[in-house]
Amino acid sequence: MPELIIEQSQDVINYTNMLRLPYSEALRNHIVYMVSGIISTQGNVNVSTIYSKHTCNRDRSCGSRFLGEYKWSNEYVDHKRINHALNIVRNTVEEGTVGFLIIDDSLSKKDKSTKKIEGLDYHHSHSDGKTMWSHCVVTSHYKISEYSLPLSYKLYLRKQFFGTKAKKLFKNK
Repeated sequence: MPELIIEQSQDVINYTNMLRLPYSEALRNHIVYMVSGIISTQGNVNVSTIYSKHTCNRDRSCGSRFLGEYKWSNEYVDHKRINHALNIVRNTVEEGTVGFLIIDDSLSKKDKSTKKIEGLDYHHSHSDGKTMWSHCVVTSHYKISEYSLPLSYKLYLRKQFFGTKAKKLFKNK
């Protein structure tokens, strides 16, 4: 069966342009490549599989350099994305409508053969009632009227993971 090859999604391009990110065209293109690839790639999603599905002639190492070396801020992009979504909600939802902030800590269970993957630890699974070897992802989501807005997601790492190299004040769940 032939592999699906994708082009840049016009919807993703329009959305990225609407955010008016103050980055070069090359950086905005990388953002579009990443988002389009994440949306359309099935199965194991990593930088290599995302870039292998594009019609462009970029080498897969370009994606790795974009994530690791280029000067861009995912916090800034998130801030712009959330502000844009909240402005739409403010302009379309009636005043006084009740919204819900949903906070969740979900486990991504792993088996023992994955012990070399960074950030894995034993976490308590409330659904299974026992401790499991896993990643723990803490997410926040806002639901109001017909809108559902993902706000934040963070990989939870215990204080011991950082040791003495913790640059910020540690926050637990």
